[in-house]
Amino acid sequence: MSRRAVGAYVVILAGALWWLRAQLVTEVGVSLPQAVALGLPCGLLLDLAMALLVVGSAVCVGRARPRLAHYLAAALSIVLLGFTTANVAYFGYFDARLEPWVIATYARDLPAIRSSVWHLLATPVLFVCVIAVPIVFVILLAVRSVRSRPSAPAMSIRRGAALLSAAALLVFGATAVKHRFVEGRSIVAEQVFVIWIEGELGLRPLQGAARRGIERTLGAAAAVNPSAPAHVLAALRDWNPETERVPTLAAFAAARPLVRRREANATHTRALRARLGLPTEGPVHVIVLFLESVRAFEMEHPALWPSVFPRTRALLAQHGLRFPTAYSSAWGGAQTVEAQFETLNSVLPNFRGGAVYRAYPDIRVKSLASVARDHGYHTVWVSGSPENLLNKRGFESRHGTDRFFGLEYLNTIPFDPTHDWCGYPDAGMLQEAVRICEREARDGRPVFANILTLNTHHPVTEIPEGPVPPALRAAATQWPAQKDYVGYLSRLRYLDESLDGFFRDLFEGPLGDRTLVVLLGDHGQRYTPHVPIAQHQVVELMTRIPFALVTRHLPAPGAISYAVHQIDVAPTVADIAGFTEDVPWVGRNALDGAGSPWVLGHDEQLHYRFGDHACYTLEGDDAPRCYRVGVDAATDPMLRAELSPVRADPAEVKFFQWVTIAAHQAIAGNQIMPALARR
Repeated sequence: MSRRAVGAYVVILAGALWWLRAQLVTEVGVSLPQAVALGLPCGLLLDLAMALLVVGSAVCVGRARPRLAHYLAAALSIVLLGFTTANVAYFGYFDARLEPWVIATYARDLPAIRSSVWHLLATPVLFVCVIAVPIVFVILLAVRSVRSRPSAPAMSIRRGAALLSAAALLVFGATAVKHRFVEGRSIVAEQVFVIWIEGELGLRPLQGAARRGIERTLGAAAAVNPSAPAHVLAALRDWNPETERVPTLAAFAAARPLVRRREANATHTRALRARLGLPTEGPVHVIVLFLESVRAFEMEHPALWPSVFPRTRALLAQHGLRFPTAYSSAWGGAQTVEAQFETLNSVLPNFRGGAVYRAYPDIRVKSLASVARDHGYHTVWVSGSPENLLNKRGFESRHGTDRFFGLEYLNTIPFDPTHDWCGYPDAGMLQEAVRICEREARDGRPVFANILTLNTHHPVTEIPEGPVPPALRAAATQWPAQKDYVGYLSRLRYLDESLDGFFRDLFEGPLGDRTLVVLLGDHGQRYTPHVPIAQHQVVELMTRIPFALVTRHLPAPGAISYAVHQIDVAPTVADIAGFTEDVPWVGRNALDGAGSPWVLGHDEQLHYRFGDHACYTLEGDDAPRCYRVGVDAATDPMLRAELSPVRADPAEVKFFQWVTIAAHQAIAGNQIMPALARR
């Protein structure tokens, strides 16, 4: 390989990687000085090191096999740009770095989300780096293979070794500087291949000695008592943050079993139903309606909801008990099925691991659908997506759901499309869902339905069915709003109208008087709005969800201000319906008082909230920073950029680290529920 070719490869690769680095800074949402403080120079040096590594490897191989030099350089360049581009795109969508286990677990689902992939590649830098540059390399190789001309003198193997040495020095130097000046995780200071190696070596700040120590301690306890991780979750379930300090290691050993009998108290059930305007005797129908990628921000922001959700908020004002401070712990790949797992099974998701639906379809849990079926309910699943996307049918058919009505069924019902939908249109799907529930109930048995909307899933383009008011549209196109935000608002507007039709059909039909609808978002989204937001608000955008209990004859609609969690849905519904069952549920009845503490352990970040404070691990931090929070506009961390800081209690941090590790180990070891004894 000639000196000119070496220079060309280095310039092209370094330039492309630095352009991707600039896009990454944009996705993080920080200014240039902030990015420098977060280690941007280290990231730039790592990019240069990777370019030198590719070229140095090609030079060394080229001395032994001259014909392979350019092919190897092009192949390594394409791989490097491909994974780096994927890392930037993944962070822009999930606010997390791309990990090897994510690729191994979810690569098979790429064909199902190809519309999202192509939409992401419409970003100029992503398109150039993953499509245009590789095409240029391939063309140049093809031209070179058919064109015979004297070759320029090849670089010596000594020069190649020098390039490799320079790359190694840059990697070690930049990594050392990063660990010296950047206290914790900062994606702008990372390079995807280098950070993967650091993870394997246990060099990441939040994957260091403290975390490994907890994992070893809990693993040793599980070797003696396989239920040890479940005892940690039981300690979380039984902890009263208002009167008790955070549980300690001794409390875990003394915790009651996670599986316990939830007795339906007839007096309590009648009181809950009277509060909700439901018949106090006999079974009630239950619909859990998940809203795809719908976060609480647009539902609760006082300047946004009148334009985005006017119909839904009017409906809730008349028929709903709203929980404006509700959280999901689903984050990263396969968010929807993780959210459905924690909601329907009242168990925290598989933090730092593959989605349970995909990775552990035979896990022993007790879903709300299974409990309902045990009590004589028809159990159905309805959505405009393919039935087995992310193994939904495979998992839920094992855990209580008998009948499925997905895209395969809905495609037999014609509609007049005005654009390419993501799945089947929500309005038609929701109307058919009402008819399905009515048909199922004709034999007199009650119905439990799990329904998922879809059209707010990425990619979110503007659609005629969801016109955005001109004033809001003009504002939403201004910095710092992302390019997708107007499209997201358009899809939310369409959903608002679709929900209006769904509830009208339901309430006017034969099931309306006896039906409880649990309306909730599955997870949040990272789309940046046009109002400036702080880093902790990005976490809130990803995790705060709308949540309401909706009935036709609700006597006293309103809002319940204390914080709740998705894991509280199943216990709440069970008490309203009057279910008695042995269950390993971690959540609490959200109508009986403050809900479960919220915790999220994702990537190297730990976030949690309970009582009057919330804690977040932000970019560049290696531990959570905490704030005094409340439920009004002045102290709501989702709506407020400036909050009063408070000291992070090390005991709290350690407890929630234990909880996230225990949730993962209990799922991986299939110890949520004990195995049935063989007869």
